[in-house]
Amino acid sequence: MTKLGSTRAGTVLGIVGVLLLFTLAADAQDIPSGPIAAERAVVLFEGGGFALQERVPLRTVLPPFDGLPNDGLEASGFWYELQDIEGRVHYRRLMGNPLRIAFEGPDPVGGENGAPQSPVRLEYIPDRHVFSLLIPAASSGDQLVIFSSPLKPGAQNQAAEEVARLDLLPIVIP
Repeated sequence: MTKLGSTRAGTVLGIVGVLLLFTLAADAQDIPSGPIAAERAVVLFEGGGFALQERVPLRTVLPPFDGLPNDGLEASGFWYELQDIEGRVHYRRLMGNPLRIAFEGPDPVGGENGAPQSPVRLEYIPDRHVFSLLIPAASSGDQLVIFSSPLKPGAQNQAAEEVARLDLLPIVIP
């Protein structure tokens, strides 16, 4: 093969590889850009556990599918996934932890002899909290899976793990 022929072959293989990557990414995300059937899942956090309180069907444009870092490190933070019965991820969304309330302000202990103090960061995890998550319309057997760094003050940078797996039974609309 001539040098020109091997260059063309390399270019063609490169283009095929890029197209394959785009195809695999599109299959993994599988979320159209226009309005689709979706659900607002209302989740109750109480006593350290999660429960599905309500599901509201709607038509909307969903935010894009989020990936996780592939650098070999454990991910920290808060995200949720819509998984099918076999555990395949159909939708993933990273977000700020709706349970972690943080405040930066004066130290409640106070300074020495009334001297001003540097601000301190205070964190709080409420005993009870309700929040909502937007997901594509669920199919029979789908589950809403929630991941979080440990739910304790100061632990937001620790590795996240599954904290809830909620069954999504079909919604019957009369």
